[in-house]
Amino acid sequence: MHPAVFLALLSACGSNPDAPGRPSHRPVLAVLATPGERTAAEARRAVQGARLALGKGWEVSLLDKGEADSALLFSSSPPEALVVLGPGRDTLELGERVLRETRIPVVLAGAGEAEGMPRVVPSTDTHLKCATRILAGHKVDVVSDATPEARELAEALKSRLGGALHASTVLDPSALANEARRVGRMNGTILVYIGATGTGGDLLRLLRKDDPAMPFLGMGLYDLGFLDAAGAAAEGAHVTSLDLPLISEEISASYKASFQEPPSSAAANTHAAATLLRAAVQAARRSGDDPRAHLLGLEITATSGLLRLLPDGTPDPAWCTEFSVADHAFHAYGLLRVTNGEVEIVEGQRKLDDEQRTRHWGEFLSSPDGVLPDPNRMPRQILTVPDRPIEP
Repeated sequence: MHPAVFLALLSACGSNPDAPGRPSHRPVLAVLATPGERTAAEARRAVQGARLALGKGWEVSLLDKGEADSALLFSSSPPEALVVLGPGRDTLELGERVLRETRIPVVLAGAGEAEGMPRVVPSTDTHLKCATRILAGHKVDVVSDATPEARELAEALKSRLGGALHASTVLDPSALANEARRVGRMNGTILVYIGATGTGGDLLRLLRKDDPAMPFLGMGLYDLGFLDAAGAAAEGAHVTSLDLPLISEEISASYKASFQEPPSSAAANTHAAATLLRAAVQAARRSGDDPRAHLLGLEITATSGLLRLLPDGTPDPAWCTEFSVADHAFHAYGLLRVTNGEVEIVEGQRKLDDEQRTRHWGEFLSSPDGVLPDPNRMPRQILTVPDRPIEP
């Protein structure tokens, strides 16, 4: 059965009754997600993030997929704005249709690529820049599953790595045990996996039977599905996340006070998207023009701090977080900020690793015997950005 698509319609008790053609008490914001890609609990937290951004004048109702097309594309009273969570292809395609066929402003608040859609999380290109920075100094083996999206991302990463690329392959998930033996013979200094979270976890579990300490980076695998599939073999593995980091203590505290739980990644992303859309709709009501014209260039306060949309619809700054796995849980390892296309490691153990590698290289060049200092003597740093577990 095709997974249901949840549509959260947020009704505006505080709408401007004088706005032409805009009666009060009508839905003004929709949050679109696909359970199975996004769990029902995660979709609920995303809706809560939007509620926090929009304030007390808004109510939330849920519609199933059968009502989504008509509510967004054919209704005489459609919502005034749409947040798309992704990454399901059906969800993204519906968001693209809304963008093409209506005047509803749309913001993407999750992974995936959607043509022409403004977004609060980094693009694939930014993800590649972050991964390349993390992989500096390695001979990299790149492995992807056979899905078109994973293969495309893997090819793009290989192009960026240049001479740092050691080997690459595409997996056949139906013969994973044989594939693991083949991958285990690649012998780079780190394995990068791109693809489905469960397949990545299964692959790592098989690989670490023979090599318990194999260095591993899963691009975009910040997901409980990876931990569940890998089991104890996930210990020490690293993964990346493109979700907005929870730097703002004020927003995090407000969310926890309102909903009696800490904010999730989906809540942080949707909070930012809803804040942008609310500001755009309000500006359009004052000017009488298309709210989409007001989205680009807007600056808001998100969980990550100040955020604005560039003319191409991408966020500035963009954020990537690197997590390591310890005791079957994700722990923040490095926080990377991308501004004007430049990647900066701003906090965490990754920053110390990077500084230590540079210092060791300088010491190696000046050392008469050419011996590198012991890298294990470097200090350890705890990231002050809170860990953000994904809860079922």
